Amino acid sequence: MRSAFRKVFAGIFLVAAGGSSGAQVVMLAETTWGPNPATGVFPMGAFDSQVVAVFNPLSPPVGAVPPCVPVVGFAPPGVCGATLWHAEIDCCAAGAGFALPMTAPVAAYNTGPPAYNYNVPAGLANRGAIASVGIGGVPLRPTEVSSIVLSFDEIRSTEPGPGNFNSFDKGFVEVRSAPCGEPPCPDPAGTAWTVLAQVVGLQGCAAPVTCSIGPADATLDATFIGGSGKIRFRFETVDGASNTYCGWMVDNVLLTNEKCNPSCPGIPSPRIGSVGGMPRPGNAAFGISLTGAPPGAIALLFLGLARLDPPLPLGAIFPGSPCIFCCSPDVLLGTVVTSAAGGAALPIPIPAALAPCSGPVCVQWAILGGGGVLLSSSKGDITIQP
Repeated sequence: MRSAFRKVFAGIFLVAAGGSSGAQVVMLAETTWGPNPATGVFPMGAFDSQVVAVFNPLSPPVGAVPPCVPVVGFAPPGVCGATLWHAEIDCCAAGAGFALPMTAPVAAYNTGPPAYNYNVPAGLANRGAIASVGIGGVPLRPTEVSSIVLSFDEIRSTEPGPGNFNSFDKGFVEVRSAPCGEPPCPDPAGTAWTVLAQVVGLQGCAAPVTCSIGPADATLDATFIGGSGKIRFRFETVDGASNTYCGWMVDNVLLTNEKCNPSCPGIPSPRIGSVGGMPRPGNAAFGISLTGAPPGAIALLFLGLARLDPPLPLGAIFPGSPCIFCCSPDVLLGTVVTSAAGGAALPIPIPAALAPCSGPVCVQWAILGGGGVLLSSSKGDITIQP
């Protein structure tokens, strides 16, 4: 698998550096909620609809602050089947659209037009989930501090409860361990999902909010560091009353990783990130970004194929450098000059022929700053996702 990466990146081309988007390297990016471009299937992109058994849902702690409340608990497995989850282009009313950063289509738990509620069947409780494909994680290396973050934008219009905490009509974010590439909706018998958070609070269509889980979330880290796993969004009405609200809408789901941060202890450390969606076969837009570097510096992007643990102190090779290199600098992918804002980007188009779940390999920037001091960025791991 690593030799395939070497061949893929041997012919990388360069791009003049402008600004770049946020830090951390993407593992999953779900924004379109349409057919998986690699397979043409999965009605909800990397996710698919899942029927879940009746479950006595948890309640958030008193005094919790919306929108995401960490909750410790477990949820039952699901099976493939139709639920009210679907790709939606309007927020609760025909022609309404969505307020940024949410853009149509989004994942929505409601009936869709013209009613926009979840009162189906009328007067009865209902529930449903969307579960992701198995997502490749990052290696476990004892000397590296890994940062895994799951974020998404959401809108909730549901039955209010005491303190606006939704005693009924609950939304949950859940994870479980699963092989990379496992199909989205079926769960092995007896499989339990672990609840990461309960989404609480109410807001209208003009005010999406962002839920961000991690870094240093024990459940999220246990799932995706040293293993691979799935993400699930589950909605539960609990009872059949007051189900004529618009429901739950989710967009811009991102799962990212970063290691070796700070890479330059004691001084501001440049950050690695990625652009262009997820590293999936056929994604020609994927690239690696850099932020926080000195303006006009020379930045070299390296691909690591071998284990480098513990990290390499650069001061031993380049006197005066306070930084470390956590990614074995085996292959030079390219060189760019950072922008006036200290940003850079290098495209790494992913060929369609590259096998899903190959990798992981690591990437890290070396930056030659003012005065000839060699700096380094944080590090990211890349797995080719299904």
